[in-house]
Amino acid sequence: MKRYKPLLLQIGILLLLVSLALFILEQQKQFITVDFSRHYSANKTIELAGFEEGEQWRGNFSYDSERAFEGKSSITFSSWYGAKNSITNEEVINLTAGYAKGYISVFIADKKKLSSIDSLQLVLSESIDKKKEYDLTPLLQVGWNRIPVVIPNWKKITNQSFAISSKPGEIAEVNLDRFWIENTSIYTSDVLTTKSQSISLRTIGERTYVFFASPNEESFAFNSPQSINKGSTTISLIPEHAKRVILSLNSTSMQIGGKNMSQCILFKDKTEESEKVLKATSASNSLYVFLKAEIKNGAVSFSLSNNGIDFEQCGTVKSSEKKPIQLTLQGSYLIDSYSAEY
Repeated sequence: MKRYKPLLLQIGILLLLVSLALFILEQQKQFITVDFSRHYSANKTIELAGFEEGEQWRGNFSYDSERAFEGKSSITFSSWYGAKNSITNEEVINLTAGYAKGYISVFIADKKKLSSIDSLQLVLSESIDKKKEYDLTPLLQVGWNRIPVVIPNWKKITNQSFAISSKPGEIAEVNLDRFWIENTSIYTSDVLTTKSQSISLRTIGERTYVFFASPNEESFAFNSPQSINKGSTTISLIPEHAKRVILSLNSTSMQIGGKNMSQCILFKDKTEESEKVLKATSASNSLYVFLKAEIKNGAVSFSLSNNGIDFEQCGTVKSSEKKPIQLTLQGSYLIDSYSAEY
């Protein structure tokens, strides 16, 4: 037994050293977590209108669930043969000091609809004798527009009114989807490498999200880490009008789309590697979605979850080079959080 004691001692020391090395490696891991609601807690938006059923709009208009990015619908209203048409909302909305940057999401279907518009106007009121008029016509283009308006230094808005007039003998039509106010335009630059007109902040209840809305695909790389060769990244979001979601890492990517947003396709250097239909998870509208990429020994494993705990595997792709973590979106999404461990 005595002759085994030195061996047992050596094994014990070796195990201690291995444990110490693993502990040191664990301590050397770096973590990044961005909860956007906390990150932008001082930048809550004031949502003046979502143009949804249940809001107190009066006038000649209809709700449109097809042409909408924010919420479930937009409002379509039109002018026929030069007759002016107005819609009004008398809901009282309290304002906060520092909130002067207003934006309106407006959709125009095509060049003919655009050329038929003689005028599109907005009138805001604080009281009967205190109003501000805006001519939105010169800012209109075909497709989705994000029109800026300067909000007066008022304590409240008591009336919103939009008016459209067509040219004689023509029919003009627009969709209104969202009207909101921000207290800053400097955001996401500390998280994303690019700033897009398709990105805004959006507050729902007590939570503030990064809101993306575009009919076209747009890609956003994260500032930090610039690249990883081990570890994982997770992005959580809520699709509102989902078309396509892509998470990319080191020249590999996972694309979620197709029927019910449950088709998962893996790519390497833009070449399709595999495809499967997810059974337990999807990126369907209104679901909470967690996109995850984990890299180990040069291979990237992609998975999807609807609760952040149970992840359904999409597959694994060999990684060939270091590239930034990138999110590509088409449609509209509330981006809730981003994290990386490396």
